[in-house]
Amino acid sequence: MVPKQVLDYVRKLSTGDHAVLFYESLDVKQQVLFTFLREGLERGAGVLYIAGEETPEQIRKKIRKFGMDVEQFQLKGALRVLNYDPLLIRKGMVNPIPEIMENFNGIIRDFEISGKREIRFAAEGPYQFIRRDKMQELLELEKTFGQTLRIPIAFICAYNAKQITPANGDFFKAVLEAHGHAIFQGIAFELELIQID
Repeated sequence: MVPKQVLDYVRKLSTGDHAVLFYESLDVKQQVLFTFLREGLERGAGVLYIAGEETPEQIRKKIRKFGMDVEQFQLKGALRVLNYDPLLIRKGMVNPIPEIMENFNGIIRDFEISGKREIRFAAEGPYQFIRRDKMQELLELEKTFGQTLRIPIAFICAYNAKQITPANGDFFKAVLEAHGHAIFQGIAFELELIQID
């Protein structure tokens, strides 16, 4: 169970915020990400979920179970659930970063055309990078986004903590440094004031 103060923190993320979630169970991942998305949908935001660990249909089913009317939000153009492929990776190869950024910019433009002033993205896409041993490419993408996003969205990148071993300590540190906020099951905090040694 994720504490209320963590969920409240997630609800308050706003445009320009780039957060990283480390989770050890699908329940924690879903509770955090779906709370983040529901808050946006309730405020009229455009919402994108990038599925990587689960299929888009599994995610839609779980969003429904979480109490959101998937079909209604999709019809309004407020909710999109996409697979990581071809947005981030195509046929096992990571797309070039300019292409990934153009894919994101296209989705942002679509939301803006439909009148969405706020945009929220949640991605479990990192799962596919790590599974394919494309960690360096993932870090390059995270660094491109930066601690504060230069695109008009709030974004949570979800990492399965079980995939990050002690041998990946430098990777863990680099992921934290690429984000402005960190979220764990029991705590969430802003990183820009924290010096990582």
